Amino acid sequence: MSEQKYQRLMPPKPTPPDEYCNCAEVSDVYLAFDLTENPLHCGVCRGTVSPERIDLPLRLVDAIADWTITFGSLYRLWLQSGAYEDWAYEQLGDAGSPVNREGLDVALALSANRPCAYLWFWNERRPDSCPNCGSALTSLPNGFNCCTSCSVYV
Repeated sequence: MSEQKYQRLMPPKPTPPDEYCNCAEVSDVYLAFDLTENPLHCGVCRGTVSPERIDLPLRLVDAIADWTITFGSLYRLWLQSGAYEDWAYEQLGDAGSPVNREGLDVALALSANRPCAYLWFWNERRPDSCPNCGSALTSLPNGFNCCTSCSVYV
């Protein structure tokens, strides 16, 4: 009983095994917040990718974790539908917002190791063009549309 009482203060559960990437090789990844600490996902199967599986350089760990905390904070404010909802929504969708600039920078840094895209936040209506640069989007087999100019997924 007391465990349930304090559930909100407990660390999150580990990612279930069936949500991990099972591809033989991870050819490309994308950065996407999904209410967990690990925002790395396979560009083919969309499963979570363990940092050690792609030999993530240690120099990027802090940058990825910082972006995840910032994006997650804004996302949670938006989900709460309270006083900060509109402001958080603007931050999550604005190409010039610090959280999106940081996310694009992290994805670019990850691309030095293997191709990496940045999953852009959108709600209800998927953008018809890249929300970052306005370029046309290309449909991918993984269900996303991609801007080949700036490696944004929507």
